[in-house]
Amino acid sequence: MAFNFSKLAMQDIMRFSPDGYVIFDTQNIIHYFNKGAEEIFGYKAEEVAGKPIYILIPEDLLRAGELERLQFMTDKYGRLERCCVTRLHKNGARLKLELTRSPIMDEKGYIVGYEAIFRDITKNIEFEKELRLTEKIGAVNKLVNGLAHELGTPLNIIHGHAELVLGDINKEHPHHESIQTILSACQRMTALIKSLRQFASQKTSEQKPVFINKVIEELLNFLRIQLRKQKIEVQTELSKDISPISGDKTQIEEIFLNVLMNSIQAMENGGMISIKTLPFKEEGMEYVATEIADNGPGISPDTLPRIFEPFFTTKEVGKGSGLGLYITHNLVQRHRGRISIEDNAGSGTVVRIHLLCSHSKTLPQERAFGISEERR
Repeated sequence: MAFNFSKLAMQDIMRFSPDGYVIFDTQNIIHYFNKGAEEIFGYKAEEVAGKPIYILIPEDLLRAGELERLQFMTDKYGRLERCCVTRLHKNGARLKLELTRSPIMDEKGYIVGYEAIFRDITKNIEFEKELRLTEKIGAVNKLVNGLAHELGTPLNIIHGHAELVLGDINKEHPHHESIQTILSACQRMTALIKSLRQFASQKTSEQKPVFINKVIEELLNFLRIQLRKQKIEVQTELSKDISPISGDKTQIEEIFLNVLMNSIQAMENGGMISIKTLPFKEEGMEYVATEIADNGPGISPDTLPRIFEPFFTTKEVGKGSGLGLYITHNLVQRHRGRISIEDNAGSGTVVRIHLLCSHSKTLPQERAFGISEERR
């Protein structure tokens, strides 16, 4: 005689509970789906009645043995209490839920099915993420201020000694150009420290016309020794049709330097970096679109969603602070721009940066890098 699941479903506490209450048999067929479950999963009860429970579970978790794991744990311990699980909404969205699961016994003590109680904790998790991010941002600002202070003194000493050496040698001296490079690097670092202080204090910096092509050319010249040492070739396609952007030149340099350094560090045994700039118009606003691509190892899909988080890094301990892309992302946003990073089919990384021009002019209604309006 088949077990009568309906008598369990008639309990008012389950029928009207805001939590999702689902009953399914040992063949994983759904027999009951309360109003709370309808709200959480987006299905009506009649849509899932007689359907397998795995329609609520993402395919990747099914392949990983999610059903078997939960059944084993329930049979072993008798009841699962408040487990955090990922489930699937009718529209395909992934849900973070708290699951309590118990076996259902017949009169003889045999397991005939299971009852599962789901509580949606997606908003709680998002709130916790925001709270942790706020704490991290506070730590970043404190760290940046500390670094700026600690770096200032030795940098002044290096700059002062380099000036003394430069004053004692003529332009024909074999080290004259190297000393000038050291002085230029010190000046760049001094400006960067000032920029970092502004970043930490959230102060608005002075906005001036900045030419992206010139910034890229200067940075490539600055990095030429490291590029040559690591046998990295650079190809550039810098459009002559782009307008200057309005921004802080030091902060713009920091944006592109961080991206270039990530590519360089990802290709220790040599490789290729491709840099393109193009004019780009969207919704009547003119941008400079820059694409920086490398043929390094790329970024895993699991890493991409967290790539702009503070203190998140995939580098070895001591080789990365996890602040570079976080600062880059914030600086781009401060300049009313946007940045995206994607894995280039497992054979490198592509970074796209759009920065708003200081004025607008008429451009063809086309997306940058060959992406048409229809595909947007």
